Amino acid sequence: MISSSAPNHQIDRAQILLIFEIPVQVFFLFFWMWGQGMYDWVMMNLVMGRHGKACEIHGSLW
Repeated sequence: MISSSAPNHQIDRAQILLIFEIPVQVFFLFFWMWGQGMYDWVMMNLVMGRHGKACEIHGSLW
């Protein structure tokens, strides 16, 4: 009885971890992409507002 219920418990834990892990990873990926986009947008606006030479330097860094 115990030996038959142990694998099922592991499968349930794996499914629960999988159910929670995928949305968390997608959320962090989306948040990271949004953060990178906002950072690039802010940096581009700051650079374009001052001088375009720094934009080439900023572009070469990435």
